[in-house]
Amino acid sequence: MEEDIQTYKVCLQNVVICLIFSGVWPATRPLLKRIAFFVTFFSTFSIMAHTLNFSLHNAQNVRILVRGLAAASSFLSISSKVFLFFQHQDDLVYLNDYLSKKFMSDMQNPENLPDLLSNVRTFAVFVRMYKTTAAFIASMYSVVPIIAFLKYGKYLRVYPCLYPFSYAPGGVVHWLLYGWESAGALSAWAITVGTDCIFGMYAIQICGEQRILARKLKDLRVGSNYKKQLRDCMERHHFIITVKNKFEDLYGLISIWLAISGAIVLCSLIFQVTEYLENDGGHVRAIIFFAHFSSKMMQVFMYAWYGNLINEESLAFPRAIYSSHWTDCCDTRFKNDILIVLAQRPLIVTALGCMNVQLDMFAKIVQSSISYFFLLQTLKAKGEEK
Repeated sequence: MEEDIQTYKVCLQNVVICLIFSGVWPATRPLLKRIAFFVTFFSTFSIMAHTLNFSLHNAQNVRILVRGLAAASSFLSISSKVFLFFQHQDDLVYLNDYLSKKFMSDMQNPENLPDLLSNVRTFAVFVRMYKTTAAFIASMYSVVPIIAFLKYGKYLRVYPCLYPFSYAPGGVVHWLLYGWESAGALSAWAITVGTDCIFGMYAIQICGEQRILARKLKDLRVGSNYKKQLRDCMERHHFIITVKNKFEDLYGLISIWLAISGAIVLCSLIFQVTEYLENDGGHVRAIIFFAHFSSKMMQVFMYAWYGNLINEESLAFPRAIYSSHWTDCCDTRFKNDILIVLAQRPLIVTALGCMNVQLDMFAKIVQSSISYFFLLQTLKAKGEEK
């Protein structure tokens, strides 16, 4: 258990560092927070605007259009996460001050550790894989222009951006834009890792609290402390529901946009990889696209899996209370209390009341991306016929 505790603390520290760099972590000095927010938000938002401008100016070429739209969609998702986290600071503060502190407080009791840390190893694997893949993508996008310049003397952009002014390739403006776009790549890494991984952190904390609740309900017996034990369980259940609502408020719009942008980006990445392979394009770009595809799949799956995990743990709640030997009890009040508890609905993470964040969401996003891919292939074939 000590190893799991240390793993949890290390993962938490890594996620918090990313959020501090993004400028959205509440426990940060105000001036540093504003500076970090300015850099991360405006660097990612400007890249989104200029990649969108690039794609619109090349709307007749399906390959270039798709490439620009993929980058624009990704950076719109990233910049919107920073903005929404900044707007929902109250929800973030509540989750930190109540859920996270409650979780750490419950860890002081050794008998709670198996319940609280049951999903920590899976969470740690997701954090390591996601952090590494995102770092590889950001670094490759930034390094490729340098390699192209040193090896071939070509001046490339980090992202397919089209700016509303002219500049000389290799001049001061060119390298200033390169620095700004590289800052955007670094910001994209910090924002993506921080906001997506803390979703998983809050999810396993909610699941841990639910498992403790289920165990306490299962151990309920009629006795002198029965009323106190039941009241403690109900207060914990009310706390979990309140936390889940704050969690939904923070991630509602983010989850909706994830479903939309996820299908678009996955489709465009599949299309770009097939194009590069068919035309014997650069293998480095193909590797970057494949890594980006893997990262996007992991991102969508993480949200769906964590949301599904919360629902599954809440389904264990009525099973636990049903196993509390209430049928063998002669106390009518105890039976009535148990029946009232059994009437509680399971928890489902819902985005803005219109989409359940569960595993079927992942399946639908992948299915949609494949459908969009075949549509792009059809449009490409018609364009070649003309």
